Amino acid sequence: MTPKEIKELLARYGLRPTRDRGQNFLLDDQVVRKMVVAADIRSDDRVLEIGPGLGMLTETLLEQGARVLAVEIDHGLAHILRERLPQKNLEVLEADFLNCSNQLLAGQLTVGERGYKVVANLPYSITSAALAKLLAEQPRPISLTLMVQYEVALRVTAQPPKTSLLSIVASTYGQPSIVLRVPAGSFWPAPKVDSAVLQILLYSNEEIISRLNGLDPGKFLSVVALAFSEKRKQLKNTLSRSYDLETILHALQQIGVSSQERPERLTFEQWVSLARHLTP
Repeated sequence: MTPKEIKELLARYGLRPTRDRGQNFLLDDQVVRKMVVAADIRSDDRVLEIGPGLGMLTETLLEQGARVLAVEIDHGLAHILRERLPQKNLEVLEADFLNCSNQLLAGQLTVGERGYKVVANLPYSITSAALAKLLAEQPRPISLTLMVQYEVALRVTAQPPKTSLLSIVASTYGQPSIVLRVPAGSFWPAPKVDSAVLQILLYSNEEIISRLNGLDPGKFLSVVALAFSEKRKQLKNTLSRSYDLETILHALQQIGVSSQERPERLTFEQWVSLARHLTP
């Protein structure tokens, strides 16, 4: 769709984009197709789409033969989507995604043992909360292929010496990568920043246990979150809020990390080793 076509469609239904919901409509159909190709969408795949807007991505998913559950909080946009795409393999759920359990959404998709994929142009305002929910809450999807702010994609895929809490969380549950960068001009209204297609291929529960050497993911990430709570400080200082200094210094010595090191410089493997020494 062109900006003119989008404006005319919205006007026909008495709507206009709302900034508080991050409604920036994607114009570039080539980007949409690259997202669907990256997500490896095949006939009869179960796909969860969050914030479908006017349905540009939805339409391409349906063309691939996917069964799509599109969760849209905006009543007007949900109405447009139902009228534009009345296919039997599309269900439009008018709801706040963050208030819907993964169990409910998987049930709506009749996932069974086959699993489901998430493909979405995420509203920027809910990106962090949506990622946390999709990565940690059961049943987790097979993969995430998401349009997010470019800076967020960089944080999710960051490596030492620029590791972030978000990158450790993502690496706990899957393999994150940036598929492509998308300029702000590919949207209407154009946001102030560029975007990126971020993909995370999720690990099975067995793979997560193996990667963490048997550590509970919640306990592991609580150690990481504590260390990143004041990332400009040295590890020995941030961790001392929950652990005594002697225990911290011994753990850091055991894994060969300086007591003066900062959290963004540790590798994922070092975080696992540190957490194992600190948690019973």
